[in-house]
Amino acid sequence: MICAKIRIRSILVFYQRLSPSFHPLHRPPRRPKFAFRTMSWQTYVDSNLLGSGKIAKAAIIGLQGGVWASSSGYTLSPAEQKAIVDGFSKPDSVQANGVRLAGQKFFTLSVSDRTIQAKKAADGAIIVKTKQAVLVTEYVAPCQAPEVTPIVENLADYLISVGY
Repeated sequence: MICAKIRIRSILVFYQRLSPSFHPLHRPPRRPKFAFRTMSWQTYVDSNLLGSGKIAKAAIIGLQGGVWASSSGYTLSPAEQKAIVDGFSKPDSVQANGVRLAGQKFFTLSVSDRTIQAKKAADGAIIVKTKQAVLVTEYVAPCQAPEVTPIVENLADYLISVGY
């Protein structure tokens, strides 16, 4: 019994010499089992929208202005961004004049307080508003609005549920 106590004491002394802050009851802080990852806005565009295979171009713009993320080569001018955001509060203007996206004019099919659907020949656009942002997407034929709309609106519902 005495031999075991001496042996334990010598082990403690050994570790205390290696690390002066060592204490037998001290445990290092545990790492969480699941690390929470935050997604960037670009990931939402690349994975959720473009990754669906139905959407050709996409952007997320803030209601206060500015592009949060966009697909490569898809540039919305500040005037286009402002017109899109204003279109939700002035639907008659968007319905009469259409909407411009990256320099291309689309005629408006429908406008609601949440969604704008537009068309240009066989291609189209779905624009959905959330609490703080607007999802702007374009699709090309043979895809049609009924295929694309649920993808965009589901992402919008998710962003609304997390406060965006």
